[in-house]
Amino acid sequence: MFLLTLTALLVSARVLGALARRIGLPSVVGEIAAGVALGPTGLARFVPQLSSPQPLLAGFTTLAVVLLLLVAGLEVDLRSLRGRGRTVLATAGFGAVIPMGAGIVLGVLLPEAAGADPTRRGLLAVVLGVALAISVLPLIARTLLELGLLRSEVGVFIMASAALDDLAGWALLAVLAGPMRGAPFAWTPLLWTTTSLLVLLAAGFVLRPAIRGAFALLGTVQGVSGRHIVAVVVFALGTSAVTSALGIHAAMGGLLAGVLVAGAVPERSRQTLERGVMTVLAPLFFASLGLRVDMVRAFDFKLCLLVLVVASVAKVGGVMLGARWTGVAWREAGAIGVGLNARGAMGVVVALLAFEAELLGERLYVALVVMALGTSVASGPLLRRILQDDRDEDVVMLLRRGGFVPRLHATNATDAIGELVRALGSLLAGMKRRARDVVVERELVAPTGIGHGVAIPHAVVEGLKEPVLVLGRAPHGIDFRAPDGEAATIVFLLLLPPKAYDNELRILASIARALLDERARKELLEARDFDEVTRVLSRGAARTVSSRPPPPRRKAGL
Repeated sequence: MFLLTLTALLVSARVLGALARRIGLPSVVGEIAAGVALGPTGLARFVPQLSSPQPLLAGFTTLAVVLLLLVAGLEVDLRSLRGRGRTVLATAGFGAVIPMGAGIVLGVLLPEAAGADPTRRGLLAVVLGVALAISVLPLIARTLLELGLLRSEVGVFIMASAALDDLAGWALLAVLAGPMRGAPFAWTPLLWTTTSLLVLLAAGFVLRPAIRGAFALLGTVQGVSGRHIVAVVVFALGTSAVTSALGIHAAMGGLLAGVLVAGAVPERSRQTLERGVMTVLAPLFFASLGLRVDMVRAFDFKLCLLVLVVASVAKVGGVMLGARWTGVAWREAGAIGVGLNARGAMGVVVALLAFEAELLGERLYVALVVMALGTSVASGPLLRRILQDDRDEDVVMLLRRGGFVPRLHATNATDAIGELVRALGSLLAGMKRRARDVVVERELVAPTGIGHGVAIPHAVVEGLKEPVLVLGRAPHGIDFRAPDGEAATIVFLLLLPPKAYDNELRILASIARALLDERARKELLEARDFDEVTRVLSRGAARTVSSRPPPPRRKAGL
């Protein structure tokens, strides 16, 4: 029955997940729908064995949660905090504290029917606060990647803030793991768990260079390395076993393992691991959620709407308040808030852990799942609407003012950046060394390969008055650590004055639009001179603009 259940879950989850993506929804919506169709809401009414989470299935979901959080942790690069500490700390702090406070108030005021155990109302309120405060890194990263903004300044802010939110939320949830499982509240176990977690985190970050060095001994590979994948999974399972033995939930071990080795695993190997987890384990895990309760019977529209509204207003408002406090413009602050509002898989995991601990009832469990899915569905379209700007920055004009290197001689990203900086000549009088250093430092923190053979290394340069752009071609390919693992043959170097987030978004969007299809990229590589390069870029932008639907006509009126 266990094997038959897995078979039915995987097939239905993959089919409905693909259908959800086809209509513009996150695949997790279709995957949970598959479990709902097979669970007590649907088929399990006639085959009751499907709805009873068997011990094997429960163990399987634990493994899935550990590896899901491992994949999320691998997205966290703490080096992205360099030079952005104040903004990121304020954004993440306000974006965690305000939703957590709102969740605690909501948990205290909810009727008793929402919680399985009224005697643990305080604990329920805190866990509800965590569920409202947490974000989902993989979904946010995927949305930014589709927009071509994952490696932009705004993208780095969003990812770094989400990372801090997640670390704080999961750390608090880990401390509460014992009381959640029904252990009587006592200060001694709580202090032991908290101290153990702090010691584990401190030991992990002290030993982080040694851990990364051990991974480096596995060798550098261009393709997919089975050694790296096995090593990171073994490390995650071992760390999860340690956290579980200390009374901390095993999921925290997976997240911690991912954070400690982030950047040490080759990009192609990381993608292969992520693909395996997200295409097999994740669909099975999310589909299994529907086997636990009758979603229709437990669905309470008013409660679902209340949780969704409180979660969204508190998260977006808190993040915007933190970002604005540090001087980020309203548009970018709104984008960061909307991006961090997606709870996705992480919100569902928190809901499941609380439900398994009998901390909350079926109605609130369903409301938290709906909140996680609703914020995830809305996040992508809203982020696109805020960040995508119809005003194109004239890339050709910037290049005419900047420079063009027909053939780069560099063989690595650092040398390519230096070569492009030198090509700018008098435009960077007295600033060449500074410009090169800040771009190289940023490249080490957040690689700027966007995929399909294109890289856009960029950084803010103090003292610069206006944006500067230079293009270089490298037919031999230069590794800018793109998400698809493809070497860059087209490299744009963009230098920006401080706080020029709006200019950055428009320029990056313009470059992405100009090189949207493969034909434009091929023509750009084959262009014989600078005039032909500018014609290719102009045609690419014109093709994209012409493919947009016309704006709706406004009715005449007073």
